Amino acid sequence: MTFGMALKRMGFEGRHVPHGTCHAVATGLKEMGCPGGWIEMQLSHKLPGIQGVYTHPEHMALEQRPAMMQAWADRLFSTG
Repeated sequence: MTFGMALKRMGFEGRHVPHGTCHAVATGLKEMGCPGGWIEMQLSHKLPGIQGVYTHPEHMALEQRPAMMQAWADRLFSTG
């Protein structure tokens, strides 16, 4: 909700929603070759089926996730 309010205050109301940012980040990270599981964990998505019940991914790939997000930040600043 906070991100949605920030977008509204910046003049993006009706043109962009926070979930759209998730789509863009997930697509970009996948295009960069990041494992889908890491992306899902970064977006706090629950694993499907029985995995989602018994597997708690908050600690999985913890060391790799900062590097993945740094690569994403590097991509944003190199194409801007």
